Amino acid sequence: MNYVTGAATTYPSIEGIRSEHVFPLRSISDLEKLQQYRRNHELKQVAIIGGGFIGLEAAENLVRLGLHVTILEFLPHVMPQIDSDMAEYLHTELVRNGVKLMLNARIVKVDQPKESNQSFVHLQSGERIPADAVIIAAGIHGNTDLAKKAGLSVSRFGIDVQDTLQTSDPDIYAVGDVVATTNLVSGQVRNLALGGPANRQGRLAADHICGRDVRYRGHIGTSVCKVFDLTIASVGLSVAELTRIGTKFEYVTVHPSDHAGYYPGATPITLKVAFDKATGKLLGAQAVGKKGIDKRIDVLATAIRAGMTISDLQDLELAYAPPYGSAKDPVNMAGFVGANVIAEDVKIVHASDLDGLAGCQIFDIRSPEEYATGHIKNAINIPLKDLRDRCKEFSKENKTLVYCLVGYRGYLAYRVLKQNGFDNVFNLDGGYKIVSEGGFKHLTTSE
Repeated sequence: MNYVTGAATTYPSIEGIRSEHVFPLRSISDLEKLQQYRRNHELKQVAIIGGGFIGLEAAENLVRLGLHVTILEFLPHVMPQIDSDMAEYLHTELVRNGVKLMLNARIVKVDQPKESNQSFVHLQSGERIPADAVIIAAGIHGNTDLAKKAGLSVSRFGIDVQDTLQTSDPDIYAVGDVVATTNLVSGQVRNLALGGPANRQGRLAADHICGRDVRYRGHIGTSVCKVFDLTIASVGLSVAELTRIGTKFEYVTVHPSDHAGYYPGATPITLKVAFDKATGKLLGAQAVGKKGIDKRIDVLATAIRAGMTISDLQDLELAYAPPYGSAKDPVNMAGFVGANVIAEDVKIVHASDLDGLAGCQIFDIRSPEEYATGHIKNAINIPLKDLRDRCKEFSKENKTLVYCLVGYRGYLAYRVLKQNGFDNVFNLDGGYKIVSEGGFKHLTTSE
């Protein structure tokens, strides 16, 4: 027997959440019910509870239908599997397309639908969000009731299975959204509700039932999502999750183009790659941009599965022609920067560290024109071309931070300062771009 009961929508504990104008959105039948309700009612305002894959995809399509959409997310940012700085790009894109985004939202009540009066979603803050219909996209849970009744071993993450996908009863297998499997990066047993792993588990279980000696190794959580004109993708563990479980790691952020800059239509990618601080082993990656995102994350997913290191990325031979990539692919570039960090050719700090840099001398080595458009507070503008001549104006003993727009000129400035006796110097990972676009605008000024 193979237990493939999947998962169901999780309904938050909110008054009115089972009202007739509240819809889950997990299956074709769910969609058909929503469409039928729309045909019978005049919908203008829709509230979406949850900012994960389903919530974001629903928001885009409802906006394209001409509806006013509000996303209500309980957490500080959408898509909890990615980091807040990467999620900030999605926040900007959602707002740019007319979505009202409410983070840290605490919902206390959903009104019953009314014929003549506007229905609302009520927040703990007292604010009321107009909603002719409400979509539930606040997560899912495995359908484990039958497994529990059958006496199978079930944990908080799903049905417990061996690497053969057999349950505690060897004659019963389980696969898909309902099972708990091992994350290959953290080693922890977790539930992963993604279609790719579920399909591979189904094939593996069938092979094992037929007598083949096959084993399910685990998952790394590779995922991708379209949000209007942006694509966001990730694999492995986020920086937030690595921090939570106590892993010693480092990460680098690069902003290359999806293909050669001299070929028309190139667009920027922000790529963030985390690795073990001691061994360089890859632990996770996230990327956001308009084009070429899935391609880079797929390469990094393969690299993580292969146990590769950040330095190994330098040597990957990837397909190149100007319309499709660069001679130094974004994945290679992340490898170059990471290898520099591992070799201690450069020391870096991150935007999240800037609040703790009191007393640090900060050099913005961009042009005066760039500096005038916005810069980190208390930064001194010293264009890179002038830096060598002006080194003597500043203390070599003080902690010194250099930055440019994306990190490259910052690295050159770092080398200049090191060669002139500045031993306590750091380059800002990801440059000013991640500060200004990744949720750290409170640290910037244009004065």
